[in-house]
Amino acid sequence: MVVLPPSKLEKMVPSSPSRRPLQSLVAAGGSAVTTWSLLNSTTPKLYQTLPFTLPPPGHGPNQARQDAPHQHQVILDPTGKFILSPDLGGDVIRVFSINATNGKLDACPSLTIAPGSGPRHAVFRAAQSEISMVVQQEDGQPCRPKPEPVPKSLASVALYVVSELVNTITAFNVTYPTRGCLAFEEIEVESTFGNKTAPSDSAVAEIHIAGNEIYLSNRNDKSFPSAVPNTNASDSLATFSLRNNNEFQFRTLSTAGGTFPRHFSINKAGDLVAVGLQFSFKVVIISRNVETGTLGDVVAEVDDLGQVTCVVWDE
Repeated sequence: MVVLPPSKLEKMVPSSPSRRPLQSLVAAGGSAVTTWSLLNSTTPKLYQTLPFTLPPPGHGPNQARQDAPHQHQVILDPTGKFILSPDLGGDVIRVFSINATNGKLDACPSLTIAPGSGPRHAVFRAAQSEISMVVQQEDGQPCRPKPEPVPKSLASVALYVVSELVNTITAFNVTYPTRGCLAFEEIEVESTFGNKTAPSDSAVAEIHIAGNEIYLSNRNDKSFPSAVPNTNASDSLATFSLRNNNEFQFRTLSTAGGTFPRHFSINKAGDLVAVGLQFSFKVVIISRNVETGTLGDVVAEVDDLGQVTCVVWDE
């Protein structure tokens, strides 16, 4: 399940008819998106449930992984007026507008992704800033990243989607009609491994933007042999450079510091990357050159943490 931070969700709807802020959470899990009211209590109260089904024949091309809708994330767009949710099972990004009167989500046309690709996570880019800040909750307490400021200028907005089943990153230009829902135009699709063939059973997981770079985590690719005898090879983090027209170019793969980088986050200064390594049972800290965006060595780590699925900076 994923939820958006309350501090950002309070801005989703400026006010209700009574002029009181509408506070709510939005969560994705299983085959539904739900909204939860926090208006009169600190305990979330279920406000809206939006279940999904797949059209006939009731599954996607990858029947083992696409037997039903699988919502993996919810993200808020730069204007704070729309919610998006990647559906790995349905090969779509489900799009909703936020009703300014009651805070409910109204369905918009979905963004269709290539059949069998399995979209997992996405991030907006506007004015060189990352807009998508999500909170993941998997078998434990929710992680709560600090919300980033929303850029004032929306002259150029793009959406970047990583698809788990085919290891791709896809870019879309996003436009805002005077009325109605978002419009998307596909720009580019590339492998998360650049020109290298994706290793068998590898799977992209997370995506973030910092400065002029996109960073992705690749799970189970074993791209970097371990320096420690009798230990598993390390999986990778991929770096892409962003261009002015929202296109991107593969730069390099670098070590994730262990196996199955399920989640990672970049600190506010931009010089450190925390990586949650699910099957290495640890968190590692990797250096990042703020000027060049290059990822460096592991500078610290904490072991014996169990299956880490989320790591965020408290700053």
